[in-house]
Amino acid sequence: MAKNDKKKSSLVGCLVFAVLAFGSCAVALPEDEEKITPVQSEVETQTEAEREAEEQRQKEEVERQAEEQRQADEATRQAAEQRQAEEAERQAEAQRQAEEAEQQAEAERQAEEAERQAEAERQAEEAEQQAPAFESYKNCDALRAVYPDGVPAGHGAYDDKHDRDEDGWACEN
Repeated sequence: MAKNDKKKSSLVGCLVFAVLAFGSCAVALPEDEEKITPVQSEVETQTEAEREAEEQRQKEEVERQAEEQRQADEATRQAAEQRQAEEAERQAEAQRQAEEAEQQAEAERQAEEAERQAEAERQAEEAEQQAPAFESYKNCDALRAVYPDGVPAGHGAYDDKHDRDEDGWACEN
């Protein structure tokens, strides 16, 4: 009988093994697959939605950074334009002031020249008025004692005998 018991227990072991082997195969049967698919589909859908949400978030972040960069670039450009405009305005003002100073200096120079000419004319008129209508000098030494540079024709002290080179000046140096 011991042999019989050994055979029975071997047979029972084989049966248990067969049941378990076929049972595990049954898990992969199509009807079980239909039960798993909705769960997998739901998980896949959820994962897909999370992935799309992450992509959308990253896309929005990139767009936000691009917009910030664009605004920063625009602010930099405007600041540069403003600096250029201010520099151009400063240069124009400096040029205007330089031209104004140059014009003022030219006007002062012309005024001084006109004043100098007026003074020379005034002195010439005074000399003419002070000089007697006719002066007579014996020679050039006597004339130079009064008029060191000589006298022009038309002056009261002019005499042809004192103008040896006949150039219109008597007793010039």
